[in-house]
Amino acid sequence: MLKKKSKKNDTNETLVQELEELSEMSDYAAEMIIESELGADSLDGNDKEVSESREIIKEYQKSVRDNIMLPTLREKVVDVPVIDGDIMEQLKILMQHSQQFQEMEMMYSCAIREVRTKAEVLNDEMSVRYHRNPISSITSRVKNPESIANKLYKKGLPFTVEAIMANLSDVAGVRIICEFVDDIYSIAAMLAMQDDLKLVKIKDYIKYPKPNGYRSYHMIVEIPVFFSKGKTPMRVEIQIRTMAMDFWASLDHELKYKKNINPEDEEIIADELHACAERIAETDEIMQQIRMKLDSLEKNNR
Repeated sequence: MLKKKSKKNDTNETLVQELEELSEMSDYAAEMIIESELGADSLDGNDKEVSESREIIKEYQKSVRDNIMLPTLREKVVDVPVIDGDIMEQLKILMQHSQQFQEMEMMYSCAIREVRTKAEVLNDEMSVRYHRNPISSITSRVKNPESIANKLYKKGLPFTVEAIMANLSDVAGVRIICEFVDDIYSIAAMLAMQDDLKLVKIKDYIKYPKPNGYRSYHMIVEIPVFFSKGKTPMRVEIQIRTMAMDFWASLDHELKYKKNINPEDEEIIADELHACAERIAETDEIMQQIRMKLDSLEKNNR
């Protein structure tokens, strides 16, 4: 005769099952790593390289099983030693196939959706009330595993969900493009005054541009997201800029990754980009003045 299971036992069995699934995924990822590095035929052999690769993966798998738990599931945080940079590629593949990291990405995607909705609501309201849309477009992204791994490694942090959620504020990103500079500050102020959104940090690169000429308004916010197991505060980075600022930033980002450029030419290009940033800032200011003049004329003619 079967005994009735207690609620506590059900919870424990669920946790064990989740960890077993994570373990199986890590095993699969380990085989992918060995096959990609040593060839498909190596999986059946007893090659020394295969054995060494498997040992490295097993050590990391143990840290995954023992330590990677979502905040809603974990009871304690255990420190994990930082993994050497020589096996960064292995870690990236493991992150991609880990159920816990997939859940984390889902949580950040949901946080992005919350922020996007807030911005869209404000834009709709401005459209009806003032007959203009201050927001031209909204884009968003969750950092890819490679970028996350590199950032953790540079900070000397362990490759765990806890480390990511506690130390990285830009995993989730929302970019809001406005037509005019004053729209940037209006949208930022309206977002900051919402009582369910906590303002963590502000960086005003419009008033205080970066040395290379970069301009944008950055906000780190924390927003509650409701999941089946409860409420989780999630951090999102919001970048607000004009179309002109975004145009410059996109080209600057693209040119930074051009290879085979000697240092002298690179310095010349950097100076030219800085000069372009200044001209674009002047254009933004002129466009702002033109719009204010048009608004004033329209008001007087009513």
